[in-house]
Amino acid sequence: MKVLILNILLLFSIASLAVTQTDDLEKALKALKEKDFNAAKVLIEQIITKNSFDAGGYYALAVYYADNDNKPHDYYKSLDYLTLAEKYYSTLTTKELTNLQKLGVTLLEMQKLKQTIGQQAVQDAIASQNPTAIDKVISKFSTLPNVVEKAIEYKNAMAFEEAKRVNTYQAFQNFYIKYPSAKQVPEAKNKYEQLLYENLTSAQSWQAYQKFYTSYPNSPYAEKAKKQYEKLYYEQNVASSTSANTIEKYLTENPNSIYSQKAKNQLQSMSSLFPIRVGDTWGFINGNGQIAIPPIYERVGNFSEGLARVRKHGKWGIINTKGKEIVPPVYELIRDFSEGVTAVIQRKKKVLEAFYIDSTGKQLFAKTYVTDGSYWPIHSFQEGLAIVEDPETHKIGFINKKGEFVVAPLFNSYVPRKGTIGTYPFSSFSEGYAWVKNEEGTGLIDKNGVFLIKGSYTQSLLDTLSAPPFYYKSFSDGMCLLEESNSSFYIDRNAKKAITIPVGFTALPFSDEVAWTYSKYDKKFYLIDNKGKTILDIPAFKVYPFHEDRAVIQKDAPANRVYFYDQTPDPTYSFIDKAGRSLFDFKFDIPHDPLFEYSSFKNGLACIILNGKQTYINKEGKIVWQSPERWN
Repeated sequence: MKVLILNILLLFSIASLAVTQTDDLEKALKALKEKDFNAAKVLIEQIITKNSFDAGGYYALAVYYADNDNKPHDYYKSLDYLTLAEKYYSTLTTKELTNLQKLGVTLLEMQKLKQTIGQQAVQDAIASQNPTAIDKVISKFSTLPNVVEKAIEYKNAMAFEEAKRVNTYQAFQNFYIKYPSAKQVPEAKNKYEQLLYENLTSAQSWQAYQKFYTSYPNSPYAEKAKKQYEKLYYEQNVASSTSANTIEKYLTENPNSIYSQKAKNQLQSMSSLFPIRVGDTWGFINGNGQIAIPPIYERVGNFSEGLARVRKHGKWGIINTKGKEIVPPVYELIRDFSEGVTAVIQRKKKVLEAFYIDSTGKQLFAKTYVTDGSYWPIHSFQEGLAIVEDPETHKIGFINKKGEFVVAPLFNSYVPRKGTIGTYPFSSFSEGYAWVKNEEGTGLIDKNGVFLIKGSYTQSLLDTLSAPPFYYKSFSDGMCLLEESNSSFYIDRNAKKAITIPVGFTALPFSDEVAWTYSKYDKKFYLIDNKGKTILDIPAFKVYPFHEDRAVIQKDAPANRVYFYDQTPDPTYSFIDKAGRSLFDFKFDIPHDPLFEYSSFKNGLACIILNGKQTYINKEGKIVWQSPERWN
């Protein structure tokens, strides 16, 4: 009986304590809401003193330290007390849980409070700009992803700003290694690559660039470094070299260099031979300006395919680059070699016969073509076919190297002009098409003789385009110029109008991927690209086509002369590039000779008349060779 009474008294005491604790907690929470932190603190301490496992008391203590208006607020203490509150909350009886829930003390509220203090803690840490404070937030609130994510994001940002402040490739490399998930990693890697490139190539030597791209082949700057290496190496070791061995070694070691073609051209220029006149005789120099074949000939042509025509005792023959006679001088006329074949004219009794020979001097096929000497009845091979005039119909067609007509002779032949050299109203094949004319009109045919386009077309035959005898022009750089009813336009190989030239303009065929047009309105020449875009306009008296990125222009008309034979030609010509810049600080005249259609660069050299003398210059404008006497 006594034990029963004691148990009843104990239960009554516990119940009484629970009621007291709940009342105190309610008062404490009310005091916290009213910002009476002192009263709340006293009540909370009483609760925890009476019961060190009181979940409600620890919750209230967490609220106490979480409030920003409370001077000793401490988010980390608040978090610690919340942790205890959650721990002891799980041990409460149903009745105890009910009492706490009536006061708004629930696990959900505890989680909300944890989120709140986490956000406040990270904001304070960010405001302090203290990495240690940021690390503490990340460590303490590891169960709150949104809080940790924000803290980590700011920590990464702080670290990245520090890397930018140091601004070395090592700093950015350390950043992306230490913070691999940071959103700044791509930018850090870009900065690392940039600064690594700038640092390791600061010497700006070809050696530095070579070392970079070989050491860091996967760098986004590797290709840039390689291009810089190739440029500098070529400029410093190859461009000015006069040694064929040096250039050949460069080509062997750098077969895919973007400058390999320049080196090949340079080597070709060195191995190419150029016609010169000394007194009344002609010979050849090499690309270095050295006499390669002595001037012992009456006239010479240009070397083509390793062979050149030369004249002795009034007759033409053929020599090779060593000066060895391949074909004796027995012909009245010879043309330059093309595709291993050349056309010749030979006198047989009182008749002039034209036929083809190969590079050994052997006649290509038995058939010959009679001419009166005023024009060529046969023409050079291009793309496997050559134009010949049918002796019976006097129409032209296209033959193969067996002498067989591949395209029937149905087109107009030579058109003489009164008092001057006439016109050949056709062209050889170029880019698969040839220009022809018949009674139905003019146009372009393919190698089956099928018209790509046909109409009342013409072409400009300005003296800036070509020298006599005049030929029409087929495709060049994928474009063919046509004129019809005072309008000019270019077509592509699908016969579509690619570029239309404004009315009042004259156009010239494409050369070196650009073309000149001329406006009669403002007297200017306009240079266009293959899209028809004007890339240059200049006032000039005369312009010539571009070759090897250079063109000859005559800015002003030459002075009127009383006696042409006793005056040196006016040096009124100059070279320009495609930006219109004058390339050299001298002006010159051009050779007025049938062998030179116009002065232009070929294989790296150009022939001009400088100070009255035949002169070869290179692309830097330096004199490679100059005749000892004046050109008359």
